Amino acid sequence: MSLQVTAGYGSLISMGIGVSDVLTLITLALRLGNWWTASSGDVSFLDLLEEDDQNILSRKGLIDLARFNKTWSKSLNSLADGKPQRLQGPDRSNAKVRGLSIECQKSRAELLQQNLAVDGFIPSSEKDNVVLALHWLLAGNTEQFTTNSSDVAGLVTCLEQLGFDLVGVEWPDNNPPERACRLVYKPYSLVAGSNATLRAEAARLARPPSTTVPLLHQEESVTAFPITTNCANRCRLAWKNGAKAARYLRIQVAIPSKAQVRSGHDLHYKFVNLGSEVERNETELYALCWAYGLALNQELCQAIEKVLLRESEETLNWVKRQTEKQILVNDPPITDYRRTDSIKVEAFTVCQASFMGYYYAVFLSIVDTSSLEVQTVDGAWGYRSNLLLSKMRQYSHRTAIDGELSGEKLIEILAYLLFSHTTKRPPPRLDQWCLGVVGKRALIANSLIGSCKSPADIGRFVLLDVDVGGIPADKEGFIKSGVPESLIRDLTNKPVTENVREQGPDMDFTKHIEVDWDGNPETMILCFRYNGRRVGSVNPAISNVLFCHVYVEHVGNPQPRQPLQAIECDLSDFLQYRVLFSGTALILVQAYGRPCMRYAAVAIYGKDFLPSMALATNCIHTAIGKIQNATSWIAISGEGA
Repeated sequence: MSLQVTAGYGSLISMGIGVSDVLTLITLALRLGNWWTASSGDVSFLDLLEEDDQNILSRKGLIDLARFNKTWSKSLNSLADGKPQRLQGPDRSNAKVRGLSIECQKSRAELLQQNLAVDGFIPSSEKDNVVLALHWLLAGNTEQFTTNSSDVAGLVTCLEQLGFDLVGVEWPDNNPPERACRLVYKPYSLVAGSNATLRAEAARLARPPSTTVPLLHQEESVTAFPITTNCANRCRLAWKNGAKAARYLRIQVAIPSKAQVRSGHDLHYKFVNLGSEVERNETELYALCWAYGLALNQELCQAIEKVLLRESEETLNWVKRQTEKQILVNDPPITDYRRTDSIKVEAFTVCQASFMGYYYAVFLSIVDTSSLEVQTVDGAWGYRSNLLLSKMRQYSHRTAIDGELSGEKLIEILAYLLFSHTTKRPPPRLDQWCLGVVGKRALIANSLIGSCKSPADIGRFVLLDVDVGGIPADKEGFIKSGVPESLIRDLTNKPVTENVREQGPDMDFTKHIEVDWDGNPETMILCFRYNGRRVGSVNPAISNVLFCHVYVEHVGNPQPRQPLQAIECDLSDFLQYRVLFSGTALILVQAYGRPCMRYAAVAIYGKDFLPSMALATNCIHTAIGKIQNATSWIAISGEGA
């Protein structure tokens, strides 16, 4: 409508803007919140507070604007050239947002460490209290506001840390510096009674579970729970034992078959059991390992036995039932505040800590978290929560039977473990597999931004807390692959060359994530460039499977690099969009030591040469031997030093 008003009646057609183009703009606007919806966000916020834009900022001097801009306008954490980088520059709104976000995380972590707040999301039922506090802060005329909500007090504490100099928060046993406005947190119930403790427990269990896990000391995550010192000690020991048991399990990419490649199969992962065979164990303890373990071995059984051996048979059976669909009548589950049996609650908490230590050790082995400014993750689990254990129980049965897990399911697990993203993705269309999730943080497949030399690199992920606004995702935050452009390539017959040696260009290709403008703007394609010149784009979901299929493993004693007789496919063929055909001669792609070019060669030529393509590693002769009986065959030169 805005385009029609601006350009005049009938001008959309005369300007060459069709219905599909307008729909694309609307879709992007709704997703990115740009000029199309910029004002609606302000209107929604004002509607929430029931104020107008003239009265909302009636409290003057709330922020020292000069100092605020000096603090937050200096730098931007962003994704540049496939790596998180801090960019210095002038005032940028997204620079402020990223810096503010990181400072909020630090402030929240300090509150959790001091046991001043409860981990997890603010319950939606707290909306009225949040609105009252914000209205007082922005438009009120009183000096003091009292609340018994730790979430409201924590929210205002973050604002205080960010530069709202006028306000101070008074926590119990804490006298803040004198400020013009003071929010007072009183944790005690305004209505005393015998059920006050039960009410507090009910309120705690009503919030969506989320627990902050410090990556350097993961076992300390349970110390924020309202548990006894003895239970906390047991939980820390249980976490460490679970992490030790994870050493006897490895997760890796399952090499796809030719049929799976042709059918557009999603990349799958398998769990390799490195432990010893299960011996005779207590039935109830073994049942827990069978319910929640990703692979059964004696090391996992021993880890669980060390911390739960003294529990009764009845207690262990009750713990296992907490993730079953049917709960016994008159037996409140762990999530029910009326469950006051401290022995069973403690046993569940210790069991949960054991398997959380196990899961985090297993899955973090394929996630790069080195770029996180705050070395913590947030898992969708918590005190007396069976959500994540129930989810993992479904996967443990699947892996125990099939031995494999799809990439889509793995991303779902990682999103649960790393940033409490619990939205389930609808069934995908073939070839449009999920490659990551954007939520409070971004989980991205390594193949989109990193160099990939092997299937292990293809199967890894990167967790980012930088600005990833340029990466397209659907409204639930899922990153999906789109349809790359169809380039017209010349079919060329080049002569066979004698004494050919492996070599590569002066520099490697670069990867770039782009929006699929010609298809669905909520999906992405992976573009390759050489020194800025566009080479082509690919569907990375398909390319990852192709790469793993044609990859040739390292050999222990590689043959010396001897001259070959082959047709050379070099950089000029990529830049001029030539497709070579050879009859019966070998085609050698000259991409030696250039990982991104090797990946691009697999993606671009794999469809035409799938039956007879090999990706060399440390021995080109071994790769050629894999395909030399084919009628038309292509080898991609080795990975180099």
